[in-house]
Amino acid sequence: MWEVLGLSELFPVMTVLLLVMTTVFLGLWVRDVRHYGRQRMLSARIQTFTVPAKRTLDDLDQPFYERVVVPWLTRQSRRWSQILAPQTVRQDLARRLRQAGFSWSPEQYLLLRWGTTLAMVLLGILLDTAGMGHSALMDILWPLGLGTIAYLYWGVHVSTRAQIRLAQLEEALPEVFDILGMSVEAGLAFDGALHKLVNYLPVGVAREEFGRVLSDIQLGMTRSEALTALAERTRSRELKRFAGMVVQAERTGGGMVATLRAQSREIKQARAALARERAALLPVKMLFPMVAFIFPAIFIVILGPAVIEIVHVFG
Repeated sequence: MWEVLGLSELFPVMTVLLLVMTTVFLGLWVRDVRHYGRQRMLSARIQTFTVPAKRTLDDLDQPFYERVVVPWLTRQSRRWSQILAPQTVRQDLARRLRQAGFSWSPEQYLLLRWGTTLAMVLLGILLDTAGMGHSALMDILWPLGLGTIAYLYWGVHVSTRAQIRLAQLEEALPEVFDILGMSVEAGLAFDGALHKLVNYLPVGVAREEFGRVLSDIQLGMTRSEALTALAERTRSRELKRFAGMVVQAERTGGGMVATLRAQSREIKQARAALARERAALLPVKMLFPMVAFIFPAIFIVILGPAVIEIVHVFG
């Protein structure tokens, strides 16, 4: 076809020109992609140090929910929480909410708990009105039972979530102390080791808690104070022991590497002892399902023919 059109001599030149243009455009594209990635990384870094400007609004410019409903609910929750719960109870509740990972205040939690309980009591009354209660006892049990279930649910939910978060945190502690120990041994300061740890850990409880420790240290708290606050916030025995070892190391001038190694070794030994203890309990736990399910089947297979024969003989 090229010979018919008279372009057979230009075909190699056009091919080389096309390859050169493709190479040039590919290089420009790679340069632009790298430049865009660098600009995006710089923008993300700058964004962390940028304080968003808050636009002042008139009261009437805000939605009705934020202008009227939210302040009224806040005032009522504070008022009723002071009536229903003393100061010590609210402080303990705030600690439990932090331990469970909730951002609610004690007043918001109490308002939600009592509001849900009241709603379930009203639902029980509606069920009684609809004819679900066939006796006077059922008329009382429906509202009382639903309200009790709703009230107990929130307490169990907070406690269960706190235990789950604590188990997830303690599961990640051996890796945490190994990373901290290697980072400090490599020459990093404790703050730098914490920063490396937070960047390395996956999204979860450990990253959240140690990220808060790093923020506390950057805001002016000492290492011992930040770790002590972490131990009190999570109620972890390993972290409490580690905070005590850090305080002792700072007072006596001991090395942080030895402290981290000792803590990691103690946690691994405790995990191994716990695993051996659970393995020793397995035969006892397996005894109950064997007696309840396996032994009856074995008895049927072994004694079944004999029982049938005895019935035929003495029938």
